[in-house]
Amino acid sequence: MLSAIRKLVDQGGLKGASGNSGTSHSESSPDHPHLVPRPARGDPGHSGTEALCERDPVSAGAGAAPPRTDLSSDYRDSGACAGVNLGCGRTLSGKVGSGATVADLHHRLRHRAAAHPRLTSEAWQLTKAHRPASVQGMNVIQADPTGETERHAAIHAATLTLDTHVDIPWPDTPDPAGATTRRVDFPKMQAGGLKSVVFIAFVPQGPLTAEGHAKAGVRAEAMLRAIAATEGDAPLRRRVCTTPDQLESCTAAGDLAILLGVENGYAMGEDLGRLALWRRLGAIYLTVTHDGHNALSDAARPRRDLGDSEILHGGLSALGRAAIQEMNRVGLIVDVSHVARSAMLQAAELSRTPIVATHACCRSLRDHPRNLDDAQLDALRDVGGLIQITAVGGFLRAPHPNGTSAATLADYVDHVDYAVRRIGIDHVGLSSDFDGGGGVPGWEDASMTGAVSAELLRRGYGPRELALLWSGNFLRVWRAALRAAR
Repeated sequence: MLSAIRKLVDQGGLKGASGNSGTSHSESSPDHPHLVPRPARGDPGHSGTEALCERDPVSAGAGAAPPRTDLSSDYRDSGACAGVNLGCGRTLSGKVGSGATVADLHHRLRHRAAAHPRLTSEAWQLTKAHRPASVQGMNVIQADPTGETERHAAIHAATLTLDTHVDIPWPDTPDPAGATTRRVDFPKMQAGGLKSVVFIAFVPQGPLTAEGHAKAGVRAEAMLRAIAATEGDAPLRRRVCTTPDQLESCTAAGDLAILLGVENGYAMGEDLGRLALWRRLGAIYLTVTHDGHNALSDAARPRRDLGDSEILHGGLSALGRAAIQEMNRVGLIVDVSHVARSAMLQAAELSRTPIVATHACCRSLRDHPRNLDDAQLDALRDVGGLIQITAVGGFLRAPHPNGTSAATLADYVDHVDYAVRRIGIDHVGLSSDFDGGGGVPGWEDASMTGAVSAELLRRGYGPRELALLWSGNFLRVWRAALRAAR
């Protein structure tokens, strides 16, 4: 199963630690990314529920195949049911019979939903932040005669939404229980229908010294405790969740869910025991590096100001390999965002559980050292892992000549589309990196989260696919990490 990854690790393509031939920032990108066929049934990369939404042939270049919405044979033959929660006490279900397609099912559901357009005020309110100014204040029939906006809002409201990477200001952290200038606080989450967030204890890279490591560890643990302390009942109920079952129970009860992660293994220093401590404090994953090499791994973007050369370890260090094994043992997900290409492929081969890039984009659409190329995407698929597409403008699209971001929500979903076509719906998820550089017009803070769902639904994704992208795939990987712990 991992022979392809081992071949990549052994080949010369891993000579550069960052995988970018010494270029720290490249503004070029292919005009027409090449989309290769997905693996046939029985091949190592076949997941059984491949991408169901192959559309937008323009982005694939001339001669692209027509849009495809065929269900995988497993899903089609099962007669699986899909339902749309209308928010009014009804769920309209459609049964997929043999030979049916997602498009067929959604067409039936749309027509059936039109007969029951009533929505609760809560579901309608979720869309207020996303309506154009010309629509604000207009009644439903005037604003949306087809009912599409209402239906999108209802599907979004029924979906377990999880943003897998959100930073917090430190050390001056405004209380997220009330309205703040942060992109994510609890009122914004409620307004946008964002039910759960992984808040990050981020530690910037510093000198590889005992003193530097000690300070970083103290900071990470203080941040984890501060995040956990935001749990409470007023004005909105929110709960710290450390397992998938807790998360699902929390959101089913209508409470907001607080999850925790640590960004940058620099905080571990050379003490593997800190990994178990972080897990006890509630962390669910560790991002192995940030920008700059640390004691565990080379980074995709070396820090010249810290004296980094292009390569320090040649990927993972011996300590880094031991850290991944210990993360598997204690139940921490291995996050390969920020790590060098060489280290990412080595981690895919080494980890006993699926690895995740919790905040990254596709290098075929935007040539940036923080993004993952096609071979890296394939490696994630082959080990059951995920790429969580992130809303950092510079990762999505080259900036304007003046340096300002040119990216939009459409660019964000283009990266989702590309990853889904390349490696399948089961291996793609969503994240923002809010308060850490993320945010694009159309999705500028947590209150606008419904716009992401609406754009995905407009492009042909259905309720089932939306649920996989927002949380289902990540919960699968999280459960695998916990099952492997011992």
